[in-house]
Amino acid sequence: MGVTHSRTADTGADICVLHVDDNPDMLSLTATLLEDEDDRITVRSEAEPAAALEAIEQQRVDCVLSDYEMPEMNGPAFFTAVRRVDETVPFVLFTQKASPEMTDIDAEQLDGHVRKRGSTEQYARLAERILEHVKSA
Repeated sequence: MGVTHSRTADTGADICVLHVDDNPDMLSLTATLLEDEDDRITVRSEAEPAAALEAIEQQRVDCVLSDYEMPEMNGPAFFTAVRRVDETVPFVLFTQKASPEMTDIDAEQLDGHVRKRGSTEQYARLAERILEHVKSA
């Protein structure tokens, strides 16, 4: 049985987002822009899914934000591994894939899917999605 951490019940509290992406530039950019978008969001960045799974086991994580294409473990495999550790943590796929149906993950299992685009406006949408999912978790 996996670990279930209590989520942030009040969106006035800090929200810990664990962002997993093998691209260090994307990790840095996403952390900066998400934290700038909403000061309740704190982003922890991990380049390796295995390290991210350890983080989920050892500390409170309110939402997982994951890339799809990673060399060690792709998004679908990481999603499955996260669900083994914590069945309730919101999981948002943040990828260049056009739709969840193209990701090999059942769209109904995902808490969200946001497509990476070249503009910073996507981070407002991403922050809204994260806040919505954490509040309802």
